[in-house]
Amino acid sequence: QLKGHRRIVTKSMARWRIPVLPILFAGWYEYVEESKEKMHMAAQQAAMAELKHGLEQELDHSRSLAVSESSRRMETCKRVVNRMIHIQLANAFDSYSERVMQSREKKSTP
Repeated sequence: QLKGHRRIVTKSMARWRIPVLPILFAGWYEYVEESKEKMHMAAQQAAMAELKHGLEQELDHSRSLAVSESSRRMETCKRVVNRMIHIQLANAFDSYSERVMQSREKKSTP
């Protein structure tokens, strides 16, 4: 039994003396570093995609606001122009009716 125990201990000690564990640890460390880098790159890409999506939404929103503001201003301008035309036509009709009245008075007075 003592010989068997010594054999097990000798095998264990031989494993510790052989640099398998440091080699395995170095391989595991490289794997962890690579996976960290991959996760970092994936997180950066996801953040960039999210920022791009938010920027596109903001751009669409500002475009729609610009279109609505443009249409509102066009309607305001149309109303102002129509009012000006209406006033001008009213003044023109007043001057026309006044001249008609003047010409009727001239014809009737001789």
